[in-house]
Order: sequence, then structure tokens, then C-alpha cells
Amino acid sequence: MLLIAVPMYNYSMPSTLKAWVDHVHVPGVTAGFAPGELPLRGRPVVLVSSRGAAYGPADNPADWDHGTAALEVVFGASMGMTPHRIVAQLTLAPDLEVLADRRDEAVASLEAAILRARELAIELG
Repeated sequence: MLLIAVPMYNYSMPSTLKAWVDHVHVPGVTAGFAPGELPLRGRPVVLVSSRGAAYGPADNPADWDHGTAALEVVFGASMGMTPHRIVAQLTLAPDLEVLADRRDEAVASLEAAILRARELAIELG
């Protein structure tokens, strides 16, 4: 199993994570050119993401997450791994007045992320 922390920085992943991905995603070695050439096929990858605001289906910028989504393509589609997401949203709500009305959502999101982590620990354990 591979566990990756993916904080959202400016709608994407941190540059250091992107540089690491560029080293481990090697076509013909870790990523094949055909379905039979995927040495990591089926292995789980858990992407743990934190976001200061909300980027879910009900939010206007739902498709602004260019970090976690890109990693699902790289590790899932390209390398054949099985991606799992754990996401905590609205992490800036306790500190920003503009998000004050969403503080309960922030708490619920964190609780859901912790629950999902526990579920995956049992499932993948």
C-alpha cells in the first residue's frame, strides 16, 4: 500500500510532491503502455487530502482540485493501482470569518475523513 498526503496548494498538489511523482511514474517501468504491463496493478494507494475551502459536488469550484484528481489518473489509470481518497475540507473555516457559516461543515468533514481512514485501515490493513 502507498499512502500519500496531498494538501491542496493553489488548486493543485505541492511542487515537491509533483517532482516525486515525476520520478516514480516511469512509462515502461512503473507505468506500462498496455494493461498487461502494469507491475503495480491492484495495489492500493490512499490519497489523504486537506483543503482550506470546499471543493465538493455542491460547490461552484468542484472541479478546481487539480491535485488529487491528477494523482488518481497517474496512480490509478496510468499505473493500475487502486486509488482511495480521504478528504478533509474547509480546514480554514475556524480561522476565516468568510467561512464562519461553514464551521459545522468543517467539523463534519474532518469527522468523516477520520471515519474513512479507520474504514480503510480495516479494509486494507
